[in-house]
Amino acid sequence: MKIKAYKTPYRTFSIETFEILLSDPPPENHSVIISGKDSWFFRHDQITIILKFLEVVRDLIQKESLPRCYTFEMIRSSLRHSLPSLIKALLDIPGRRCRRLWHSCDLCGQISSSILTHFLDKGCGIREIFSSLAPQRLPNSKLNFASPAYYLFPFSVYIFSEGDATTYAPILEGIDLVNLIKVRSIVKKIKNYEKNHLEEPSLELQNIIEYRKKLASETFKLDKKLLTYAAYLSVGLAKILPLLIDDDISDFYFDREETFAYIDHRDYGRCLTTTFLDRKSMKSLLTFVRISADRALDRSSPSIRATIKTREFHIRVSADIPPLSMEGTSLCVRKFFKKPLTLNSLISNATITYDAALYCMERIRERRNFTIYGESGSGKTTLAVALDLLTPKAWRKISIETEILENISQLKFGSHQVRLLVGASSADERDSRISVLNSLLQKSPDYVFFGEVLSKEDSLALFQLLSAGIKCIHTIHADSAESLLLRWVYQHQIPVQLLGELNVLIHMRKFVKGGRLFRRINRISEVSISDPNDLPKVVDIFLWDEASERLLPVFKKICGGRALEDESP
Repeated sequence: MKIKAYKTPYRTFSIETFEILLSDPPPENHSVIISGKDSWFFRHDQITIILKFLEVVRDLIQKESLPRCYTFEMIRSSLRHSLPSLIKALLDIPGRRCRRLWHSCDLCGQISSSILTHFLDKGCGIREIFSSLAPQRLPNSKLNFASPAYYLFPFSVYIFSEGDATTYAPILEGIDLVNLIKVRSIVKKIKNYEKNHLEEPSLELQNIIEYRKKLASETFKLDKKLLTYAAYLSVGLAKILPLLIDDDISDFYFDREETFAYIDHRDYGRCLTTTFLDRKSMKSLLTFVRISADRALDRSSPSIRATIKTREFHIRVSADIPPLSMEGTSLCVRKFFKKPLTLNSLISNATITYDAALYCMERIRERRNFTIYGESGSGKTTLAVALDLLTPKAWRKISIETEILENISQLKFGSHQVRLLVGASSADERDSRISVLNSLLQKSPDYVFFGEVLSKEDSLALFQLLSAGIKCIHTIHADSAESLLLRWVYQHQIPVQLLGELNVLIHMRKFVKGGRLFRRINRISEVSISDPNDLPKVVDIFLWDEASERLLPVFKKICGGRALEDESP
C-alpha cells in the first residue's frame, strides 16, 4: 500500500489541517495518514473525494457576497473543530429546510452537488456518501504499511513490529468507495423494508444476520461477496468484524470503551490493534450479549457472560460495567476456532515438541486419562481438542460441554461422537450437569471429553467416572500438579485413594517475551502411588528447561506404577 503521511500541529482536524493537504496533495493512488493529537487513515479513493469537496467548501465560505444562513454558520463553525464535526454538520444538509438567519441561499444545493455529481448514476444519498468517507482511527504509533500479512475479505491484515510491540492492523481495502456507498444505501433500505414488512423480528444475532443476507441478495441484488459485511454493518458490528472472523485470533480485549483492542494471536502472540471501539459499537455488541444471556446488565447486575454463535464466528463475551469496572465498560471475548489446531500444528508453532507429541499419542491410544491444567487462556482446551482428534474412529466418544462448546463436531471425520451440552451458570444448570455426568455410566463410552472441571461437584463426578473405569480427557485451572492434587483432597474432599486413577498430567503455560505472548507445554507428568494413604508422587516425563527454552525429556518412564530410569542417552 502506498502511503503519504502528514503531521499537523493542530490539536483537531480543522480547516488548517487540510490546508496542508491541499497545498501538498498526495500522489495519485496514495492513501493518507494524518497524525496530530489523534491519527487517522484515509484510503486513496476517500481522500480524493474529501479534498475535492473541501476545495468547494473553502471557496464557498470565502465568498464575501454569499448570503448568510443557518447552514453557512454551522459549517463555518465546524471548520474550526474536528473533521468528524464537519462531516456530522454536513450530514444534516440534504433534505432539510434551510433555517434562515437573515435570508435564504443555495449553499445546501451547491455543497450537495459537489459530491453527488460523482455518484448521481448510483442513486446514492449524501448521508451514505459522507459515512463512507469517514476515516479509520489509528493509534499514535509508527505504522509502516507495506504488504498485507494475509486477507480476511473485505479486510487486508497488516502486521507491524516496533521494539517489543506487535500491531495487528485490519484495513477495509476489499470494497471500493462506490461499492461501500452502495452497501450503506442497501443497509438503509433493508431497515426500512423491515419496518414495513417484518411482523415478528428475531432478536438473535444469527437469525438477524442470515435474514438480512438473504434480503440483501434476493430483494436488493447485492453482490454475494459483500453480503457478510453488509449484514454486520447493519447491526453495528462492522468495526470489530475482523476480530470476530479471524480464526487466528483466540481472544480480544477492550479495557474500556473508546479504546483500541488488543488481541492474542496464534502466530504473533499478544498484539496491539488498530481496531477502535466507539460507544455505538460497544452498545451494539452489549445488546446482543444481553439478548443471548437473557438478562439485564445494569448497576445492580454489572457483570455478564454470554455466548454468541453465527455462521462466521463463535464467541464467549464477558463484560463488566461501572461501578464494578471503575474505568468504564470492559470486554473480554474468547474465540472458538472453526478449524481447531491439530497436534501437528502445535508442533509447528512450538507449543509442544515432537518427542512430547509422540508420547501423548501413545498414551491416547492406550486410553489413558489426561488432566490438562494451567491458567486461563493458556491453551488447555486447544490441546485437549488436538489430543481428542487423535483417538481411533472406532471409539464411541461422548463430549460434555458447557454453553461455550469447547470441542468440535467430529462426525464429518467419521468418528462416533455424541455431544452433550450442559450449562453451569445457575443452580439448576449445575444440578442438571451433575445428573448428565452421572448418567455416563449407562452410556458405555470408550472415551469422554470433559471440557472443564469447574466446581467441587464436577470434581466428585469426575472421580466417580474414573473409578468406574471410564477414560477421560479434561481441563482444569491450576498452577501446578501438586497444588491441584492438594485442592482435590482438601477443598473438594476427593478420597486420596482415588487420585491414583489419574494418569497423565499436562501443565499449559502462557508467558510474554519480547512483547509477544506464547503458549507452551511446561510440564508433562504421571502419578505414581507408593502409599495408598498418601498423596501420589508426581513423576516428570518432560520438563521445561529455562536455559534452552525447550520442553526436554527427563528420560524416565512409568512402568507398573514405578519410576524407572530410561536407558536412552
